[in-house]
Amino acid sequence: MKRSFSGFYSPTSEEIRKAWLDENTVFIFDTNVLLDIYSYKEITREDFFSSLEKLKGNIWIPFHVGLEYQRNRLKVISAAKAVFRHAKKELNNIRGLKDKEKIKSITDMFPSLLDKTSKLSEEIDKLIDDYENYLTELDDKQPCVRSHDKIREKLNDLFCDKVGEAPSQNKIDNIEKDGEERYKNGIPPGFRDEEKGREFFHYGGVKYKNKYGDLIIWRQIIEYIESNKYINNVIFITNDLKRDWWYIIDSGGNKRVGPHALLIEEIKRLDNVKIFDMYTSADFLENTSKYYSDFNVSKESIINVKEIEVNYQLNKERSISRLKEKLDELYGLNNLNNLNNLNNLNNLNNLNNLNYLNKLDYLSELDRLKNFLNLKDNSTLNERIKRNIENLDLAMQKHNDALKRWNDLNKARMNLYMMNNNMAMLDMEDSDFSREYSSSNIEEIPSHIDSFKDEENKE
Repeated sequence: MKRSFSGFYSPTSEEIRKAWLDENTVFIFDTNVLLDIYSYKEITREDFFSSLEKLKGNIWIPFHVGLEYQRNRLKVISAAKAVFRHAKKELNNIRGLKDKEKIKSITDMFPSLLDKTSKLSEEIDKLIDDYENYLTELDDKQPCVRSHDKIREKLNDLFCDKVGEAPSQNKIDNIEKDGEERYKNGIPPGFRDEEKGREFFHYGGVKYKNKYGDLIIWRQIIEYIESNKYINNVIFITNDLKRDWWYIIDSGGNKRVGPHALLIEEIKRLDNVKIFDMYTSADFLENTSKYYSDFNVSKESIINVKEIEVNYQLNKERSISRLKEKLDELYGLNNLNNLNNLNNLNNLNNLNNLNYLNKLDYLSELDRLKNFLNLKDNSTLNERIKRNIENLDLAMQKHNDALKRWNDLNKARMNLYMMNNNMAMLDMEDSDFSREYSSSNIEEIPSHIDSFKDEENKE
């Protein structure tokens, strides 16, 4: 059975140990692993680079990994610097406690508190000064978008001649064409990036669609292994925890069992591949230290990398949770898969009957009455016609308002429909959702939608 269903079998501990020490093993790194280095503490970076040095003869990255790293490097550096700016801003908001309006109102009422408040304020300010100085020291050690990037320089050295060949446009087109069918059928990797839609970029005369990035990386790995028959074991290091890379099972919480079975099966179609395994950066550091007796990674480094992984997951969970809460608040939905509360708005379809022909009828009648008004002198008749004109003006205004609100409703319902479809594809491992559907997007949904049915009944 193992030979027929190899995708469902993980390597044994002994097989993994041998693979780590085998000169015919290649260690391949994903883009996120390289970019995450910018978030590490200095000691963690040193340990990570040391682990790469230890395996230098066996490391490699696909061309697309290198391209994504170069394209996103400055964004990651900027985001890392922003963390320190925001922290300092929050600290400055705490300063000057004695001058805060609510504190002053207390000291004005009870002057006996003034000295104690001033002393407390001074002590807090001093603690903030000390903490801010420490933050500045750490911040100064972080790369800057306009400074020399020592991290990139180190990666240049480590991966010299360890990068895959640039693809042709024809090769990328074939991968993306195949990707359409793979994504429709849920074949990994990358099908959870479908929401990236039509975004694309160019480099080296080649056009790349963003949503196929993972698949391009995977295909470049397959191509490299196929053309290097000496490679028997493939270890892929990625911090992408989505289900289109990993086999994840709910057992007292989501547990990563190993690579997705379809990925194992696909790469093992190559006759030379015996072992395929995947690790996160934290797993990689731990195992390098475990299998090489002359190499030790500090516990602080492993904790630092794991903290970053956990915080990343928590931030995604908070983003999804905030979205759910916002929708619950707006529409009383229990979850994003339940849009039944919007069904009671379907009776508004009759607003579509106020179509273009109705509008022409209004305008025609209005013009006729106005012309008639100019030709008649009878005051009584004039007053009656004026009232009719006012009524028609009012009807036209209601017509325009109704059509506008109907368009707003359709737009809002479409937004929610798209959110629902995307959320059904996502789980806690999805990373781009909070960016695509932030609270700012939700606020575009008209707040007056819930009043449509009541107002229609009144009319």
